[in-house]
Formats: sequence, structure tokens, C-alpha cells
Amino acid sequence: MDQFLQSIDQALLGQEAFSMGRILLSLLVAILLSWVLAWTYVASFRGLSFQSTLVQSQIILAVIVALIMHVVGDSIARAFGMFGALALIRFRTPIKDSWDTVFLFAAVAIGLSSGTERYGAALVGTLVLCPLILFLSWTRFGTRHRHDGLLRIRVRAGEEPRNELTRLLDHFCRRRHLVHMREVAEDREDAWVEHAYQLSLVHKNLASQLIDSLLGLEDCRQVSLLMQEDEIQP
Repeated sequence: MDQFLQSIDQALLGQEAFSMGRILLSLLVAILLSWVLAWTYVASFRGLSFQSTLVQSQIILAVIVALIMHVVGDSIARAFGMFGALALIRFRTPIKDSWDTVFLFAAVAIGLSSGTERYGAALVGTLVLCPLILFLSWTRFGTRHRHDGLLRIRVRAGEEPRNELTRLLDHFCRRRHLVHMREVAEDREDAWVEHAYQLSLVHKNLASQLIDSLLGLEDCRQVSLLMQEDEIQP
């Protein structure tokens, strides 16, 4: 019992206390920097299915990697043992977006830098990477589409309904391009024509107003607007 108490005193007052302080510092650095990374992910996200668990996983992953680096240290045997243990883990959740993969790799890099006590590299890397990600996301770098969305609508055959549709599109759109038009037979008495337009809206938040206006036309039905943006503000 006395030896056990002495070992606790040595751990708290001796070299172990110093090691625990270093570990705690590296974990705190990993938490703070991965928190910045997670915030950057939320601000730059453009996918279709946002998962808050992925945001939290970035912070946890960085902390885990930093802790692993302290456990491994300079021991090759422990490194191989840790590698064998991690190889047994099978990740069954697929990562659908390469954007998510980038952030997971960044979280691992932060954990590695923090765990090896290379705080300068971790800090500089985060300060360079996060603004770069935000810049690429906000400027839409690499995008090629010139239109905001694809509109499909069925209009009663005739000159007057088509003029009403044209008037509304000219009001809400900067540009529009008719890519498809075909006649559909919904009943024997009336003739309807399906139009498909590529649209560039005056502002993307006008999408819901455009749909409401088209639905308000008596001679229009089955309005469908597929936006290339990930979300539409009402």
C-alpha cells in the first residue's frame, strides 16, 4: 500500500507530472485547432446531406490521433502494435463526398502535429488551410455551370399562356435558355406543352417566389425547379 502511495506521489510530483502536463497541452492544442477546422467545415459546406456527427468527429479524431502519438512515442514496437490494433477497425460508414475526406485528413494532420508537439506546424497549417478552404468555397472556384437551375413546367398550348410564362421568366431571371419542349397529352380536349429551361436567377433567394408565381398562372401546372445550389432561402 505504501509503495502504491509513493508511486502516486511520484506521478504527481515527479517526471510523470511533467509528462502529463505536456500531454494535456498537446490535447488542448488539438482541440482548439480542430475546433477552428470544424467551424470552417460548417461555413464552407455545400453538400446535400449535412451531418453534425462529422463535424464533431473532426475534433474527436484530432484528439485521438494526438493521444496515439504520445502513446507510440519513439517506440517502433508500440507503433507496429498500434498499427495492428487500428487495422482491426473496419469503417463501415462510407464517405460520399471528397470534401469530407479532406477535412478528416486535416483533422489527422492536426492531431499528428499536436501529438508530436510541433505546435508551430499545427498552428501555421491551420491558419493557412482554413482561409484557403473558405476562399475556394465562397468564390466557387472550379465550378463550370452558368445556370442556377433547371425549370420544368407544363403550359397549355397557345400563344397567350406562353406569353405569360415568358413575362414571369424575364422578371425573375437574368438569363434563360429553352433546352427542351415536347407536347404531352393529358386529356383529349386540351393540349399541353412541357418546357424545360436552364435559368440564371436575378438572385437565388427568388426561387421560391418564382415557383409561387408560376403556380399562380391558370394555364401552368406541374412546376419543378431543380437548383444547382445546395439550399434555397425562402
